[in-house]
This record gives sequence, structure tokens and C-alpha cells, in this order.
Amino acid sequence: MNKNINLKGFTLIEAMIGVLITSLAASAIMYGVSSVNFTLKKIRVKEKAYEALRDYTDFLKARIMTEGPGNIGEPSQNGEDVILFKNKQGEPAYKATLNYFPIEKISNSNTIGEVYSLSTYIFWDLNENIQDSIIFNTVQFKLNL
Repeated sequence: MNKNINLKGFTLIEAMIGVLITSLAASAIMYGVSSVNFTLKKIRVKEKAYEALRDYTDFLKARIMTEGPGNIGEPSQNGEDVILFKNKQGEPAYKATLNYFPIEKISNSNTIGEVYSLSTYIFWDLNENIQDSIIFNTVQFKLNL
């Protein structure tokens, strides 16, 4: 009895294991891509928030320099809302709130100018569970000429 068995090729088990390994690798790549997309979105939102806070801080510093802190008034409880990004329909996708802490005088009055401490902040929601913020602490001079 001469059996002529051809043992070339893959068995069904070997093929199924190959498909399993390939699908695991593909799912790991997809998870990595979605994680990178979320991280890039967070970075873009933080850049916009930084720009908005920088502009807001520069505006308050200019008012301190020209008018003094007495004309600025106390910070509001709700702050100032700003839109960081809009979705494709033009509706706000990421909104943030700008505000500042009370301005403090940190210099003596016998100098040629006054120095004030200014702290501004911005906070926003990335999603329902994550809130992010940036705080600027700076000083501003007002010359008494």
C-alpha cells in the first residue's frame, strides 16, 4: 500500500492563527491612531487657549499701564466666554472661560512708578470628564510721570 500524501500548504488551524495575529496587529494600530488623534486635538485646543489667554493678558496689562487697576474693576464671577474651535456646522465645539484674579499692588508708592501683580487664567472642557486650564502670572509697571 503506497500512499501518496501531499503535505504542502497550510492547515486550517495555521491559517486561523495567522488571521488572528493579523487582526490583533491591526486593532493595535487602530487604537494607536485614535489615541494620537485625540492627543493632537488636545494640543490644538491648548494652543488656541494659550493664544486667547495671551491676548487677554496683554489687554489687561495695557489697561493697567494706561488707566491703572482701579478702572478695570473686580473680576466677574463668570468670566468672559470665548470660542476656541467651531465644528463643521459653525457651532461652538470648544468653549473656554477667561478671567483674572484681583490685581494686587506690589511696590511702594514712593517710587517713580507702581508695580502690579496680574494673574489671568483660562479653562475649558475637553469632554465630559476632562477639564484643562492655563494660568499666567505676570507683573505690570505703571509709571507716574
